[in-house]
Amino acid sequence: MGVWVCIVEGDGEAGIPKRQEGAIPLLLRRIMHEKIHRFEAQFKPYNAHGRGNIVSQENFMRIFERALREPNLEAIFIVVDSEGDCPKELAQRLSGWVQHRNPHVPVGIVVAHQCYEAWLLAGHCWHNQPELMRPKEAKELIAEKMGQPSYKETIDQPRLTAKMSLGKAYCRCRSFRRCVHAVKQLIKAIDNQQVIVTP
Repeated sequence: MGVWVCIVEGDGEAGIPKRQEGAIPLLLRRIMHEKIHRFEAQFKPYNAHGRGNIVSQENFMRIFERALREPNLEAIFIVVDSEGDCPKELAQRLSGWVQHRNPHVPVGIVVAHQCYEAWLLAGHCWHNQPELMRPKEAKELIAEKMGQPSYKETIDQPRLTAKMSLGKAYCRCRSFRRCVHAVKQLIKAIDNQQVIVTP
């Protein structure tokens, strides 16, 4: 069973070791099982401890180098929020750093626009165009829909990810469609024994 390292922003996406699975490993497992019918990958999160450590080249490359040393590594999957940045430009910037390193495994880069919470809003049918919302607004709306005073990423992200409709998120969020496509691209590259960096 090959390992997919998932480089993510924080505790909600990465989870808490030995206590709670993170949202991104859970989401990737669901995409693999429900959309692609593949069951053999193992997902290992690498917590960047903040978006700033992914969008900073020096800090990102330090995390990426560690990921490349992971035993039985099969692929690396990077997820970061756009938070006002152009998703295409941010993805291309990260892709350039990765390509310069010339990795030995396929690498997928996905930018959630504006934030991961947009996918959750779409997947629970709580908003038709969540990618137009600012991250703060998206989190406040999730808390409102859940009947809670606030939204707690470490608790709510994995729970909502487990229950969201992948089909609804796919229909409502372009960046989520990109996520699913990136997973398919990496699987194809692995099957064909190719090394790609996407985008």
